[in-house]
Amino acid sequence: MQLFAPICKKHATCLATPGNNFLFCDDILIREYRAVCDKNFPKSANPSDYEQCKEFTEIWALGVDMGANQFAKTGQNCAKEKGLAVMHAKPPVIWIEPATIPRDYKGDIYVYAIDPDTHVPVRADITMDKQIIYAPANPAGNLATGYPFKWAHKYNRVKRADGHEDLEAPMMTIKPELYPAVTMRLPSEVPKMIVQMKPSILHAGVNKVTVTATDAETGKPVEARVNVGPDAVGDTNTPIEITVPKSGKVPEVWVTSLFDAYSDVVVTTK
Repeated sequence: MQLFAPICKKHATCLATPGNNFLFCDDILIREYRAVCDKNFPKSANPSDYEQCKEFTEIWALGVDMGANQFAKTGQNCAKEKGLAVMHAKPPVIWIEPATIPRDYKGDIYVYAIDPDTHVPVRADITMDKQIIYAPANPAGNLATGYPFKWAHKYNRVKRADGHEDLEAPMMTIKPELYPAVTMRLPSEVPKMIVQMKPSILHAGVNKVTVTATDAETGKPVEARVNVGPDAVGDTNTPIEITVPKSGKVPEVWVTSLFDAYSDVVVTTK
């Protein structure tokens, strides 16, 4: 209990912070309670002590859950009476784990928010631009700070100046109840593909060419669609025919990802 005491103080402050609720505070701070066992009673040193600490922590935390709602109501009412339930001038401090989402990452993603002055956890709802994602661990089901979620590396398409489209990771809006909203991009870099046409020069008439596309990082072939102007004419890494009019005006040849995994790449300009 002595080891829990500093966490309990943070927990109580979290419960009394306007905009938070008891489920959020209980869920986000349980990790710190559990870490006490890992740090002070490591399993490698004494498995019995570790198991006792772990069992005690889970049972104790369940009891906290059962009584936290009333404590939260009391603390929230007190905060309102003292005029603390007001809009903050500064937004919360936000960070994401992992800080950079590797390609093909399938693990949990967390978004955390804390008060910039007190460092107390802040509950905030999260929306993802053009995407709907749920956080099953959150009792409300929606994305929120402190609750894990998974992201299927789905990128959004955006128009470029040349009329084609780039892919980019979605923007997130983190909106606490009593703080300014924070907008930031999900930290995931869009994969890039290297595109080449062989032969690289087109002549008037029918041209038999192959447009190769490979992943810039892995070097593996990329399945994509080859277009001439507005028309699809075939797939990458497969022989195709491109007809150039007798005037010799070379049409624009460009490649687009079939599965929204890569940005458009222009092979030849108009």
